[in-house]
Amino acid sequence: MILQLGADVISPDGDKVGELHRVVYDPETDAVVSIVVTHNALDGREVVVPMGVVNSADDAIVVLAASEEEFDMLDDFAFEHNVAPPPDAEEVESDLIHDPVDVSDVLPVGAATGVESIAYTPVVHEHLHVPTGDQVLDHDTTVWATDGEVGHVVQVRVHDETRQIESLMAERGALRKHARFVPADAIDTIGGEAITLAVGSGDLQDPFDV
Repeated sequence: MILQLGADVISPDGDKVGELHRVVYDPETDAVVSIVVTHNALDGREVVVPMGVVNSADDAIVVLAASEEEFDMLDDFAFEHNVAPPPDAEEVESDLIHDPVDVSDVLPVGAATGVESIAYTPVVHEHLHVPTGDQVLDHDTTVWATDGEVGHVVQVRVHDETRQIESLMAERGALRKHARFVPADAIDTIGGEAITLAVGSGDLQDPFDV
């Protein structure tokens, strides 16, 4: 099964519901447990799709076993909530408006010298709908060989039954793309931000030569 980042994701009826954006890997089982799909909806929400809902996948499309309505009901990949400002924020701000002489003891976010009214910037916390410890692989995940950067992840190939990673494809370059095939036995560690290899870049093949 080939999980190609950017591939169309379709329902059993053939309707496009989104695009494959991320792959979620569980280091304990050494298996891909879910994919993250950017929803076709205008809000651009991302949806977590368990691998059990994936019927088939190649380098062009991912076919789900779930209907479009069932897909819509899946969990969002992340949700955000605002953290309330300090309980005395309004009181401090009110005092500053009436007495803007000394603001040295106040440490609001984004304050500027000479500004009488100081607003507190809300803090946004993001929570992911993936288990703690799972690694999220996407276009920002960099593959490093022992002698330097290979590129960024563009494809993850997994076993149809075990869902364990069989290989990766990394790509670098803007106008002239340079891709490298990375077999599973060349991988040392897998993290969301970086994948390290146990071999040098010279030991990797062009995917078209594999």
